[in-house]
Amino acid sequence: MFYSILLVIEVILALVLIGLVLIQQGKGADAGAAFGSGASGTVFGASGAGNFLTRMTAVLAFLFMVNSLGLAYIIAHREDPTTNTIESVIDTVDGNSSIVPADVPATIPSDVPAADTPAPGSDVPIDLPGSEADSGVPVDIPSAVDSGQEALTNAVDDLKDKASETKNELVDKVGAKKEALVDKAVEQVQPADVPE
Repeated sequence: MFYSILLVIEVILALVLIGLVLIQQGKGADAGAAFGSGASGTVFGASGAGNFLTRMTAVLAFLFMVNSLGLAYIIAHREDPTTNTIESVIDTVDGNSSIVPADVPATIPSDVPAADTPAPGSDVPIDLPGSEADSGVPVDIPSAVDSGQEALTNAVDDLKDKASETKNELVDKVGAKKEALVDKAVEQVQPADVPE
C-alpha cells in the first residue's frame, strides 16, 4: 500500500517538475528586460518569478530524489517476495522455473538434415572441426588454423606482387605515351622548312 502511494507521488512530482522547467525562461531572456520590456508589472516582480521558479524547481527535484530513494528501499527490502513482484530474468533462468511451456515438444521435426549426416544423394564426406575424418585421424584444429593463416598470408603476398607488377606496367605504358606525346608536340612546334 505504501509503495503504491509513493509511486503515485513520484509520477505527480515528475509531471510538476517537467512543467516547472518548461515555464522557466532561459538566461538569454534577461537581455530583453534590460531595454524595458515591462517585466516589472508581473505577479512576482521584475526578477521574483525567476527566483521563485528556481527555488520551486530545486525543492521539487529534492523531493523527487528522496521519493525515488524511498521507492528503491521498499523494493530492495520486501518482506514477502511472492506478492506484487516482478521477477528478474536472471533469477528465472537460475531458478527451477521452466522457461519452455510443458506442451512444447523437446525436438521439433524438420526437413533439414542434421549437421553430422550427409545430404541425401551426396557423396561428399562430412569433416567437421573437432570430429574424426573418414581416415579415423582426429582433426588438429591449431595446425589447421596455422595452415589457414599461412595460406591467407601467401594469398595476400601474391596479390601485393600482382598489384606491384600491374603498377609497373601502367607506369611504363604511361611513360611511353608521354614520350610519344612530347615527340609529337615537338614536331608540331618546329617547322620542317626552317631556313638556316
